Amino acid sequence: YIQPHHPYIHRGQNPPEQWHNSPFEYLKAGGELEKVWQGYLRNLDFVLDSIETLLENLDAETTVITADHGELFAEWGLYSYIVGIPLPIFEKFPA
Repeated sequence: YIQPHHPYIHRGQNPPEQWHNSPFEYLKAGGELEKVWQGYLRNLDFVLDSIETLLENLDAETTVITADHGELFAEWGLYSYIVGIPLPIFEKFPA
């Protein structure tokens, strides 16, 4: 699974809005933060639904689900993720 990483999945939209492919460039150009955040959450929901299906079809007593990184939505003037920069865990946007 690669999502919720961008490009964002645009289920139901034809064609997708341009910011789905480059959400952080869109934000840097003054785009709507809430629109991008909702796109991110829709991607996350899509993956979690897929993981639920996966777990229903696994024959295992224990399963671990993990992620490699989060995304920055203009915190500290940073966007996307930046390799090697340690950042504190925080909750800016409640799910």
